[in-house]
Parts: sequence; structure tokens; C-alpha cells
Amino acid sequence: MLAPIDKKAVYNAVNAHLDKQIEEIDDLINRFQEAANGEVKNTAGDKHEVSKAQMQWEVEKASRQKGNMVNMKRILIRIDPSEEHQVIAAGSLVKTDQGFFYIGVSLGKVTVEHEPVMAMSSVTPLAQLLLGKRKGDEIEFNDKKYVIDSVH
Repeated sequence: MLAPIDKKAVYNAVNAHLDKQIEEIDDLINRFQEAANGEVKNTAGDKHEVSKAQMQWEVEKASRQKGNMVNMKRILIRIDPSEEHQVIAAGSLVKTDQGFFYIGVSLGKVTVEHEPVMAMSSVTPLAQLLLGKRKGDEIEFNDKKYVIDSVH
């Protein structure tokens, strides 16, 4: 039997996880930029240019990742964690016989109060099946049956 967990704690854990990922990406971008700026041009000029281009590509890739995280943060801040739901919607914490699910942003597994919670966007296939359901409803996903124990 899964222990009950606080929806606000889940929201805060997801928010903190996003903040941490954004901070880590910022650090990565800074390291790549410093490495690109620190490249000393040697006699092999082409090697220098290739290395600098690779660093720039890494900065662009990390910047796209950061953009995705910032977009998730924007979605998350529109969710009121104190709002209780009877029907599963964006912002719902759902307890099933298979575990906890938080409908908001796709982060994967987040541990809250020693319980794993699957944080997922409302556009994921499993969330699409859960949306609109209530306590006691059942869904089937990937040949697995889920019974909804509670909705918060």
C-alpha cells in the first residue's frame, strides 16, 4: 500500500527539479563558452576552428535544452498546487494501484516523501488516458491495468 503524499510537496519537488536542471544547463553552457573562448589558436588553424565550432554546437544544444526546461517552468507556474480535483486534469496528483502520477510537466520519476512519483505532461499517452477519470475508474495502458485510488 502506498503512503499518502502531499500534492504541494510534489509540486515543490517538481519545481525544485526544474530549477536544478536549469542551473546545471546554465553551468554547462558557461563551461562550453569558456572552453570555446579559451581555445588558443595554434599552428593547426583548422583544428582550432573545428574545436570552436564543436563548442558552439554544444552551447546551442544546451540552450535548446534550457529552453525546454524554461517552457516547462512556465507551464508549471500556471498550476495552482492547492487546487483539489475530483476529475483528473492538469495539476492533478493521481494515486493508482500502480503508483503516483503528477499531471503537469514531463520530468519522469521524482521522489517525494520517499515515494516515486511519475511527473508527466498532459499530452503523454498515459496522461491522455487518465484525463477526465475519477476515483474508482480503471484504465489500461501497455497491457497493464490501473485502478485510480484517489485524485488530488
